[in-house]
Amino acid sequence: MGGIADYMGCRVCQWPLDIRAAACAWQTGTNSIELHSAQQDRPFEIPMDALRADDPRSLARRVPDDQSWARYPLGCAWWMIRQSESLKGHGMALWLDSDVPQGAGVSSSAAIEISALGALADLLSVRLTPLELAQAGQEVENRVVGAPCGIMDQVASCMGLAEHLVVLLCRPSVIESWLPMPAGYAVQGIHSGVHHAVSGNPYIRSRTAAYMGLAIINAARADDREYQYLTEIEPDHFARDLEPLLPELMTGRAFIDQYGGTRDAVTTVQPDREYPIRNAARHHVHEMARVTRFVELLGSGPGELDGAMLEAGRLMNQSHQSYGENAGLGHEATDLLAQLLTSGGPESDVLGARITGGGNGGTVAVLHRDTPRAEAHIDEAARAYTARAGLQTRRFEGGGDGLARQGVWRLERWDAPAQPCEPPLSADQTQPTRSRP
Repeated sequence: MGGIADYMGCRVCQWPLDIRAAACAWQTGTNSIELHSAQQDRPFEIPMDALRADDPRSLARRVPDDQSWARYPLGCAWWMIRQSESLKGHGMALWLDSDVPQGAGVSSSAAIEISALGALADLLSVRLTPLELAQAGQEVENRVVGAPCGIMDQVASCMGLAEHLVVLLCRPSVIESWLPMPAGYAVQGIHSGVHHAVSGNPYIRSRTAAYMGLAIINAARADDREYQYLTEIEPDHFARDLEPLLPELMTGRAFIDQYGGTRDAVTTVQPDREYPIRNAARHHVHEMARVTRFVELLGSGPGELDGAMLEAGRLMNQSHQSYGENAGLGHEATDLLAQLLTSGGPESDVLGARITGGGNGGTVAVLHRDTPRAEAHIDEAARAYTARAGLQTRRFEGGGDGLARQGVWRLERWDAPAQPCEPPLSADQTQPTRSRP
């Protein structure tokens, strides 16, 4: 729950999946950085001096489109070399492997970033807390790759706890709890077969529109308060006093002429574009309320749990609907999949479904009772979806730990066994590093 609203200070919940990326790094005798991937036919290589570019976007432009995968680990190296002077006159190599599918809405880029940053931190003896590592991953994605994402994916990849929801308040990033799923209930993801990208135009348009709405509300100062985030606003106050101030649609040029710009550092208002300001703001305000209530419901006692989980499922359905109607990030395929999954109502033991990640395709998260009836209904919904949409699904079940629970895995040679070290889970404790033999 929460999804894209992380960049607007929302409370979010993520379930770390039992799929993962891995990386190892080593120094070389060359003056270049070599990037290898088990999923790619050929490596990417660039001079080490390129990592010292003042403009990180120029670094990404040196990577050809047919090797775009390399922009993520290259950005990680760009970030890490600024933290260490130990690579002067030396090159390095980074090897990656991942079974996290790209474009599925399950944080494939964050998994690569966190694993690459962890390996590089170990190589260079850079001491970072898990939260600092997550913040570095977000900076790589924002400044090098050019995807204006929030931080929730990186936090879950770094600090996720198996079989628990990570409850994160993104102001800017405070883990409030690791919340177990109540006994008798489960979550899983169903990939729709439609790929999406956070760097795509609909996501950027929706984010920009939300920040435009925030700027208009603050300029009006209807309640003499300046908001840092739309998610600070109570839904009733927004609907009664603030929503009427927002235009349904507004061109970027008209906004710039009247308000100058937004406080968002990673998007730019385009003069020739039209933005759905009111709907984008509405999604963020109400999503905060939905997620906050969702967290409360999952903590209900045994006598209240059945009713609480029914309400939690309804909140997921409402969030899915708002993703399309308000945020503009729905997709006909994920709408069909969500509709089929919930078509049996609570009697099917499937309680709720919603699109994940940046929307426009990707994966649908499903909340259900942990029963054979639910499994049978999900199987039937997936078959019906494939028959109607012509797309194959993939199920993601189970939960996995993030990097801070697994340790930093390092290979001394291509065929050497991995040696784990166990950093603490706490967000404010420093990850241990070891000198290389």
